[in-house]
Amino acid sequence: VQKGDYDVALRSFQEALALSESTDPTTAGLAHENIGLLFIRQGKYPEALHHFEASYAIAKSVGDKRNSGLTLVDRANALWRLGNYDSARAMLAEASSIVESSEATSDLVPTYYLAMARMALSERQFPEAMAKAQQVITLAGKQQNLTTPGTFVLGLARSASGAATQGQSRCLEAVEMARQTGDPGILSDALLALAEAMIENGNSAGALKNALESQQLFARAGKKDCEWLAWLIAARASRSAGDSQKAREYSSRAQEVLSALQPEWGNDNYNAYLNRPDVNFSRKQLSEFIAGKS
Repeated sequence: VQKGDYDVALRSFQEALALSESTDPTTAGLAHENIGLLFIRQGKYPEALHHFEASYAIAKSVGDKRNSGLTLVDRANALWRLGNYDSARAMLAEASSIVESSEATSDLVPTYYLAMARMALSERQFPEAMAKAQQVITLAGKQQNLTTPGTFVLGLARSASGAATQGQSRCLEAVEMARQTGDPGILSDALLALAEAMIENGNSAGALKNALESQQLFARAGKKDCEWLAWLIAARASRSAGDSQKAREYSSRAQEVLSALQPEWGNDNYNAYLNRPDVNFSRKQLSEFIAGKS
């Protein structure tokens, strides 16, 4: 997974699930969880939810509070990405009792706050996103898989709140951390955040470079909900640089990738996703390109 070899990883998790499903519920629950997390990396949120629900049911049946808490947070992460905020909040509310208990592990607590931070960012609730992201950074310590997204969420929220230079600095820090992990999933998210922060800070050349690098990683993973945003930032950066032909090309690709989500997710999930505040904001920018008003 950390090398981005998702096909091999999926086969391994599926084999573990098949071998343990009838004999070892704890291992089966872990396999479901890992498959769900893998699908999150690929933007397959409806499929991820199915596996998180199975993992949660197993954890509850064996009295495993730690994995119950983690699975609730993971379900919330899939739900808010699909625009289902009410259900995501319900999952986090249920997880909060475990997070606040003595049984909470060192990874569960910052994972919980990271879900809240990213959800707040998607709702364009920037002060809350900054507060929760700072908690992640404080609590996660050396867990770079958590401190890295915490750092770029903080950077994006600052950029959107008018502190563009500070925001870009934090996102650049996140990319440097992500490159150290060698994990393409973490790196692609950090690069997209940096590209967005750079375009807000007037750095069109840097925004274009990082947007296109993130696009390649998202395309390789099949994560269309992030890939179309990378194309959009590339279009914005090209327009800022005076390259109208590339701006039209990139915006067209953004529209194609966004539209391809509908048959993959189904109408209900797709329409809920489109109603996310951040997605709605970006779609308005894309519509301007498509209509030729930019």
